[in-house]
Amino acid sequence: MKKEFLDRLTTATNRSKRQAQFLLELLDNDVFKLMELEEKIKNNFIRYCPGDKETCDKILAMDNSEWFKLTFKKEQNI
Repeated sequence: MKKEFLDRLTTATNRSKRQAQFLLELLDNDVFKLMELEEKIKNNFIRYCPGDKETCDKILAMDNSEWFKLTFKKEQNI
């Protein structure tokens, strides 16, 4: 199920699977936090992949305009 989730996420965000897996590991394998991070990256027009947990935390603390919203359900059994 995790592979299917990552496939859908990478398609929606145009991110490589390796980057998505790296970010997931930085976020302690919290898929909901990864979805929130990806939405904030898109909504704040960030053009790089965060390289450490501190950068992820800074991005997660940003406001979210919500023009980009992941459309697959967060409630799915992941």
